[in-house]
Amino acid sequence: MCGVFGVVHPGGEPTEAASIAALGLFALQHRGQESAGLAVSDGEQLMLYKDLGMISTVLDERRLPSLRGQLAIAHCRYSTTGSTVWENAQPTYRLGPRRALAIGHNGNLVNTRDLLEQLKGGRARLPASTDTELLTALLADEPAADTVEALRQVLPRVRGAYSLVVLDERRVIGVRDPFGFRPLVLGRLPRDATTDTHDRLWGGDDAG
Repeated sequence: MCGVFGVVHPGGEPTEAASIAALGLFALQHRGQESAGLAVSDGEQLMLYKDLGMISTVLDERRLPSLRGQLAIAHCRYSTTGSTVWENAQPTYRLGPRRALAIGHNGNLVNTRDLLEQLKGGRARLPASTDTELLTALLADEPAADTVEALRQVLPRVRGAYSLVVLDERRVIGVRDPFGFRPLVLGRLPRDATTDTHDRLWGGDDAG
């Protein structure tokens, strides 16, 4: 059981997406208090910060101003697989041949052995012991032209119950398993009349 949250905040101040994501994560902190993290993109590159501890400790007022961008995802963890170590905190991050990705994941995959074998013939060395790390590697290394197509290629091979928030340089993508076992709620903040844009929000909670 984990909490995931994603934000698309076009036209806002550079630090607002991170602040909104952190606030959303506070509302989900009952879903995980082992670790917390947040990844942002300014449209060109990803920045990530995560650590062991509660959300209020990890994502405090001193840390958030350094996480600048109009796209953000956040995660708080309660482990069901993998030990409680820094490497297993999320979001996960990987720089692949085609793309850089960060992922926040709630759920469990049941065919990780098969998926690991698909990743460089099972010889890949992953920095963490979670199925999230494996999924991040598969998506980042997928030769598809963009992230959406990579998801279309990889997710049909995945078995399990999950919801994901996926961040690349240009977008946030929300994904849930085909049966909706791990719900993911899509919402938005009020429209900005001056820019004719609105913020998009994703939140994962069984009560949502």
